[in-house]
Amino acid sequence: MKETPIRGQGAQNYGLLKKNNMNLQNKLYKVLQTGLIFTIFCFGLLNLILTNNLVTYGSRISEAEGKSDDLRRENVLLMQQIATAKSLEALEIKAESAGFVKPTSIVFISMDQPVALR
Repeated sequence: MKETPIRGQGAQNYGLLKKNNMNLQNKLYKVLQTGLIFTIFCFGLLNLILTNNLVTYGSRISEAEGKSDDLRRENVLLMQQIATAKSLEALEIKAESAGFVKPTSIVFISMDQPVALR
Protein backbone atom coordinates (compact mmCIF):
# COMPACT_ATOMS: atom_id res chain seq x y z
CA MET A 1 0.00 0.00 0.00
CA LYS A 2 1.31 3.27 -1.00
CA GLU A 3 0.76 6.24 1.07
CA THR A 4 -0.02 9.29 -0.85
CA PRO A 5 1.60 12.33 0.58
CA ILE A 6 -0.57 15.08 1.69
CA ARG A 7 -0.42 17.95 -0.66
CA GLY A 8 1.71 20.22 1.56
CA GLN A 9 3.93 17.42 2.90
CA GLY A 10 5.89 16.90 -0.40
CA ALA A 11 6.61 20.57 -0.66
CA GLN A 12 7.73 20.59 2.97
CA ASN A 13 10.06 17.63 2.38
CA TYR A 14 11.49 19.33 -0.71
CA GLY A 15 12.04 22.52 1.28
CA LEU A 16 13.80 20.58 4.08
CA LEU A 17 15.99 18.71 1.59
CA LYS A 18 16.89 21.95 -0.14
CA LYS A 19 17.67 23.60 3.21
CA ASN A 20 19.77 20.60 4.34
CA ASN A 21 21.57 20.61 0.99
CA MET A 22 22.37 24.33 1.39
CA ASN A 23 23.60 23.73 4.95
CA LEU A 24 25.87 20.92 3.73
CA GLN A 25 27.16 23.12 0.92
CA ASN A 26 27.86 25.94 3.37
CA LYS A 27 29.66 23.56 5.75
CA LEU A 28 31.68 22.09 2.89
CA TYR A 29 32.53 25.58 1.67
CA LYS A 30 33.72 26.58 5.16
CA VAL A 31 35.80 23.39 5.52
CA LEU A 32 37.40 23.94 2.11
CA GLN A 33 37.99 27.60 2.89
CA THR A 34 39.62 26.72 6.23
CA GLY A 35 41.72 24.03 4.56
CA LEU A 36 42.85 26.45 1.87
CA ILE A 37 43.79 29.08 4.43
CA PHE A 38 45.68 26.47 6.48
CA THR A 39 47.52 25.24 3.37
CA ILE A 40 48.50 28.79 2.38
CA PHE A 41 49.69 29.42 5.93
CA CYS A 42 51.78 26.21 5.90
CA PHE A 43 53.38 27.09 2.56
CA GLY A 44 54.13 30.60 3.80
CA LEU A 45 55.75 29.22 6.94
CA LEU A 46 57.75 26.72 4.90
CA ASN A 47 58.88 29.52 2.57
CA LEU A 48 59.97 31.60 5.56
CA ILE A 49 61.97 28.72 7.06
CA LEU A 50 63.68 27.85 3.78
CA THR A 51 64.51 31.49 3.06
CA ASN A 52 66.01 31.85 6.54
CA ASN A 53 68.14 28.73 6.02
CA LEU A 54 69.27 29.99 2.62
CA VAL A 55 70.37 33.33 4.09
CA THR A 56 72.16 31.56 6.95
CA TYR A 57 74.03 29.25 4.59
CA GLY A 58 74.87 32.17 2.33
CA SER A 59 76.46 34.08 5.18
CA ARG A 60 78.41 30.97 6.22
CA ILE A 61 79.69 30.55 2.66
CA SER A 62 80.73 34.22 2.51
CA GLU A 63 82.54 33.84 5.83
CA ALA A 64 84.34 30.69 4.61
CA GLU A 65 85.34 32.41 1.35
CA GLY A 66 86.78 35.32 3.36
CA LYS A 67 88.81 32.92 5.50
CA SER A 68 89.98 31.13 2.36
CA ASP A 69 91.18 34.41 0.84
CA ASP A 70 93.01 35.31 4.06
CA LEU A 71 94.73 31.91 4.10
CA ARG A 72 95.76 32.28 0.45
CA ARG A 73 97.34 35.67 1.18
CA GLU A 74 99.12 34.25 4.22
CA ASN A 75 100.34 31.30 2.15
CA VAL A 76 101.81 33.65 -0.47
CA LEU A 77 103.61 35.63 2.25
CA LEU A 78 105.02 32.46 3.79
CA MET A 79 106.23 31.26 0.39
CA GLN A 80 108.00 34.60 -0.12
CA GLN A 81 109.61 34.30 3.33
CA ILE A 82 110.80 30.76 2.51
CA ALA A 83 112.24 31.94 -0.82
CA THR A 84 114.04 34.79 0.95
CA ALA A 85 115.42 32.47 3.61
CA LYS A 86 116.70 30.05 0.96
CA SER A 87 118.42 32.73 -1.10
CA LEU A 88 122.22 32.74 -1.38
CA GLU A 89 122.46 36.17 0.19
CA ALA A 90 120.61 34.98 3.29
CA LEU A 91 122.82 31.90 3.51
CA GLU A 92 125.93 34.09 3.18
CA ILE A 93 124.78 36.33 6.03
CA LYS A 94 124.05 33.30 8.21
CA ALA A 95 127.44 31.79 7.41
CA GLU A 96 129.27 35.03 8.29
CA SER A 97 127.38 35.30 11.58
CA ALA A 98 128.37 31.70 12.36
CA GLY A 99 132.06 32.62 11.91
CA PHE A 100 132.74 31.49 8.38
CA VAL A 101 134.90 33.76 6.24
CA LYS A 102 135.31 34.16 2.50
CA PRO A 103 138.44 32.51 1.21
CA THR A 104 141.13 34.84 -0.05
CA SER A 105 142.81 32.31 -2.29
CA ILE A 106 141.69 29.01 -3.65
CA VAL A 107 144.10 26.07 -3.87
CA PHE A 108 143.48 23.16 -6.20
CA ILE A 109 145.10 19.82 -5.55
CA SER A 110 145.61 17.73 -8.60
CA MET A 111 146.52 14.11 -8.44
CA ASP A 112 148.36 12.39 -11.19
CA GLN A 113 147.17 9.01 -10.11
CA PRO A 114 143.56 8.02 -9.49
CA VAL A 115 142.40 8.06 -5.92
CA ALA A 116 141.24 4.47 -5.91
CA LEU A 117 143.42 1.80 -7.40
CA ARG A 118 142.16 -1.59 -8.46
